[in-house]
Amino acid sequence: MTGVVKDGQGLTLPGVTVFLKGTTTGTVTQPDGSYQLKVPENGGVLVFSFIGMETKEVVIGNQTVVNCVLVSSVTALEEVAVIAYGTQKKVTITGAISSMDTEELGRMPVASVSNMLAGNMTGVSAVQYSGQPGSDDAQIYIRGEANPLVLVDGVERAFSQIDPNEIANVTVLKDASSTAVFGVRGANGVILITTRRGQEGSAQIHVNSSIGAQVPTSLGKYVNAKDFMTYVNEANSNDGQSPTYSEETLAQYDDPNRNTLLYPDTDWQEMFFDDYAIQHQHNMNVSGGSKRVKYFTSMGMLSQNGIFNGNDELESNGNFTYRRYNLRSNLDFEITSSTTMSVNIGARLENRNEPNAYKDGEFFRSFKEANPLGGAGIVDGKVILGNTEVYVPLASSAMDFTGRGTTSKSKNALNLDFNLKQKLDFITKGLELSVKGSYNSEYEQWKTFKTQRPRYTPWLRKDIPWLQDVPYTEEEGEQVILIKDGDDGQTEFDTGVGKGRDFYTEAALNFKRSFGGHNVSALAMYNARRIYYPANAVNQDLPAGYVGLVGRITYDYDTRYLVDLSVGYNGSENFHRDRRYGTFPSVSVGWIATEEDFLKDNNIIDYLKLRASYGIVGKDRRYNDYRYRFGYVPNSWTSSGGYRFGDVSGGTWYGGYNEGKIHDEFTTWETAHKQNYGVDMRFLDSKLSIYLDYFNEKRDDILIARQTYPTFVAFTPPEVNMGSREITGWEFNIGWKSRVNEVSYNVSFNGSYAKRIVTFMDEVPNPENPWTLRTGYEEGQPFGYKFIGFYQDGMLNNNGVDAKEVQPSIAEGDCVYADVNGDGAIDSNDMVAIGNTNNPRFTAGLNMGFEWKNLSFSMQWNGATGVSRVLAGAYREPLGPTGNRSLMQEQFDNRWTPETAETATLPRASMSSLPNNSMVSDLWIRDASYIRLKNFRIGYDIQSQFIKGLGISKFNVFVAGQNVLTFDKLKVLDPESRTTALNPAYPVMAVYNLGVNLSF
Repeated sequence: MTGVVKDGQGLTLPGVTVFLKGTTTGTVTQPDGSYQLKVPENGGVLVFSFIGMETKEVVIGNQTVVNCVLVSSVTALEEVAVIAYGTQKKVTITGAISSMDTEELGRMPVASVSNMLAGNMTGVSAVQYSGQPGSDDAQIYIRGEANPLVLVDGVERAFSQIDPNEIANVTVLKDASSTAVFGVRGANGVILITTRRGQEGSAQIHVNSSIGAQVPTSLGKYVNAKDFMTYVNEANSNDGQSPTYSEETLAQYDDPNRNTLLYPDTDWQEMFFDDYAIQHQHNMNVSGGSKRVKYFTSMGMLSQNGIFNGNDELESNGNFTYRRYNLRSNLDFEITSSTTMSVNIGARLENRNEPNAYKDGEFFRSFKEANPLGGAGIVDGKVILGNTEVYVPLASSAMDFTGRGTTSKSKNALNLDFNLKQKLDFITKGLELSVKGSYNSEYEQWKTFKTQRPRYTPWLRKDIPWLQDVPYTEEEGEQVILIKDGDDGQTEFDTGVGKGRDFYTEAALNFKRSFGGHNVSALAMYNARRIYYPANAVNQDLPAGYVGLVGRITYDYDTRYLVDLSVGYNGSENFHRDRRYGTFPSVSVGWIATEEDFLKDNNIIDYLKLRASYGIVGKDRRYNDYRYRFGYVPNSWTSSGGYRFGDVSGGTWYGGYNEGKIHDEFTTWETAHKQNYGVDMRFLDSKLSIYLDYFNEKRDDILIARQTYPTFVAFTPPEVNMGSREITGWEFNIGWKSRVNEVSYNVSFNGSYAKRIVTFMDEVPNPENPWTLRTGYEEGQPFGYKFIGFYQDGMLNNNGVDAKEVQPSIAEGDCVYADVNGDGAIDSNDMVAIGNTNNPRFTAGLNMGFEWKNLSFSMQWNGATGVSRVLAGAYREPLGPTGNRSLMQEQFDNRWTPETAETATLPRASMSSLPNNSMVSDLWIRDASYIRLKNFRIGYDIQSQFIKGLGISKFNVFVAGQNVLTFDKLKVLDPESRTTALNPAYPVMAVYNLGVNLSF
């Protein structure tokens, strides 16, 4: 039996389930809509089913070819979307939400689903600061706010390590009308993750497997030994000192046959970082079921290796590795015609390994700050350092990681959900009761192995000072001897555990009913959560908790006039019992203009909806954990110091007490007043879609540290609810989807803009120098000195005064700064706003793809602007404050010299002027705007009788990439990386994958 399945517009439908009624014999249509199925001679009935289409049955009779046309069972007016604590028809939604489904998520084999969100959904930006295995998830921002609330299947859980193949839908709630029901937790936006469920029909087996190479996008370029020594000697000359390196030493580096133990030229990154690291990702899931029981089960595995290869010679210093195993089983039972039950079981096992030196950011810092003279590295299993006494002064090694060993971490997580729904039509039609209980548990154990390794310093025999009295031949004098420092030590072992668990319960009454053209739905809910061993908590053994009530009423008339009323009433343990609960209401309205008679029959505008919302939402934590708890409790006293009464030598000592931090019993939540105005439009048979939003938020009672209190006060003042800020922005999404002959294609462009202005932060007034105040600028706005240029004799500053009169210590080639207040000195009163914040003000995404016969292609470009990076540490201080650290290639190439005075972009080589030249100024602010090919995928469906004979209904091979191509102005490192001085992170990685998707 063969045939082709199409939709009502004549387009072929891939993925349609075709099975012989009453049997388990079935198949799935190919990308061209065709199918092939063996049927018995006596015929039977073929059943065609597809999500969103009406199931159709066809009697076979004596036919050998059965073509089928399926019609949509879900019109645009009936399609539903996930919202807070339920679903709602998309057409009646009046709030600001964005979403993406399993098809979009499953397109790319990413390790963390958080890296799929940016560029796909308006109002959402994601910054991937690190590519470390197991820690490469992005920092998510919703309309400029970090740390949104994340719910997985309606329960607060982490989501970055969920297997993307388990996810059916990701929805982001952005305005007050969609988040008010979360009360004190909803101010920063909400991300809803819905996992997949089974559908009625025969078992569908899907296997996804890929292998990839992870490649650093940028590591930064550092000078070689000759350039390093040239720069040091130049700095010596500029500072009036003798050269550190002799002509003889410099000449050694012109000899390719020199002894590299004595005169090393080590590229530490090249030595210890591999060009790539392997990543594996595999998943198998099975779904299906009957009318009574439906199931979805999934098993996934992710394996990531790191680029560090220090363990090749020293086994105790392991690589960064991560292994993750995901398990899920979602079951749905129809107990009776009015009673349903669902059970979700999710589990995750993680194993990770990392060098101990990575703690506190020291691991990558040692590589960023080492210079090429630091030693030959690891030679024949020995750690060889540079000889600073004779051959290579100022040598600084990256071998800090040796001898520190490794830390191995094992973690397991278990998530359980039980949900029971009972229709109460016997009371009134459309009424339903639901109860839910959830349990989450995490347990982690870490093991630390540490040993001691000796270091070796190379010497020529003739140069060893303590052996000068021992006779040696000329030949012996030229021998290289390694002097050992330290011994191999016993391996030290340490272990520790971490744990956490929480319970969540809810009970809800839902009502949904239509009365003629009047459509009404309502929700009344009670929920509570208890968290044991809360993360980073004060008094961790004391559980944390939330309790609340939720109410919502939606109404529409004739799917034309829409109203949504929501309220959250929540209590948080963070506040005094007399002020623990708050009410957070919202209202939103909408008008579907195309349902009016004057627009109903036009041939251009298919859909036009206007919507507006206003509401109040809260935030009860200053940080995204529990480190700030019980700020309302009475002041604490601790034993400290004391006094001696009586004779000085023989008197009696009485211990004293010290008053701790002052607390504020009136501490309360932040309050966000949010407005949103939007337009949804579709044109030309819905081929063209346009979505626009404008939003404004005024946030008050932000918890801040007081700054305006007398310095003679002998206590630490409490954090108080005094801060405020305002956020304004807009979003758009323009899409086009169509088909030309056998080619179906789509393209969409979206953009999001958000500006967060501080309106009050309790600053000390400075009326004479108002430009130094942070109030009125964006939160996180960097401040520094305004760079004028590099000094040359007679150079005038911004006030027409010789710059040397204002900065007496400078010399030619040093930085000249603006004396903003004209007082003849450069100090903090001359600091002004420079550059942009660390988070992008505007982000954009371009998504496009096509399908032609068996070939498919998709790609996603991301971009960001209105973002800066403040260079620090090795990026701003050539040679570092100690004069023996690293030197970046751009610092050498672009430095000021008398010959490059007109073209130089960086100051002269000088240690004495380093404090002046490295001050925070707009010289060290870099534009971190970028355009990046975030993802691409090319797939091909292989079809053959042999493959079909194996029971494989779909065999798709693909190549894909992540972070493949980047255009940016930062250059010195990846534009999403951190540029902090103390904690440089694992580099951001590009990933190139080859994979296969199978369906049975």
